[in-house]
Amino acid sequence: MTYSHTGAGYSQEQATLMVQRLRKKQAELGIANLDILGPSPAFVARIRGRWRWNVLMRGSDPVAILEEESLPRGWVVDVDPVTLL
Repeated sequence: MTYSHTGAGYSQEQATLMVQRLRKKQAELGIANLDILGPSPAFVARIRGRWRWNVLMRGSDPVAILEEESLPRGWVVDVDPVTLL
């Protein structure tokens, strides 16, 4: 998952809040075989004036945690990403 916004601090804050939200939901659903990594700045941290942060979910079914989740504006989900650039 990648979050982008024009504000550097705001984008980091929103990515951190999303990780907290996902970890809470993971605990509620009892999903044990899922790692939530991040947030971390994207390899190319700023593109066209937008700061980017990555959240990586790794496990057998990472989509299960997002099925009933409505993502705020600015988030992009890439299932099976080829690269994290």
